[in-house]
Amino acid sequence: MKTNELLARHLEIIGNQQSVHIPSHLFAENDPNYQYRCLINEYLPDGIGVYLWSDSEDNIIYIGKAGTLKTDGTYKQHTIRQRNLATRGKVNGRDVLTANYVQQIMMNDEMPFMTITALNFDTEEIIPAFFEAQLLQDYYNIERELPKYNKSF
Repeated sequence: MKTNELLARHLEIIGNQQSVHIPSHLFAENDPNYQYRCLINEYLPDGIGVYLWSDSEDNIIYIGKAGTLKTDGTYKQHTIRQRNLATRGKVNGRDVLTANYVQQIMMNDEMPFMTITALNFDTEEIIPAFFEAQLLQDYYNIERELPKYNKSF
């Protein structure tokens, strides 16, 4: 499913939409993690919301959220920018940075570039997990499977 097709179903909810293209040649440079961080810091918002990773043909490969609503009504601030810079778990006891994870995806899938689209909400009335679930449900209803890198939901 294409990114724009999915987002068109939810235009009334989406506040601010920003995208960044991550070129594969970025990872051939001297300090690819630094270059990746610079792109993310420049182009992705420092707010809560949902983000989509798309391949070079604009097919959605991952849908994620940033920001968690706590029981007292406040948000645990883990912004879209932070989420795309954070670690993605451990391999052999070592943290895996998102930059390394993105690099591995791009190499495995032979992508010339990948796009990260951030949907930064203008209001805190939208729960990121709820909107992420809506997007995943819509994707599943059409494709009958989750995006390639959403392992489960």
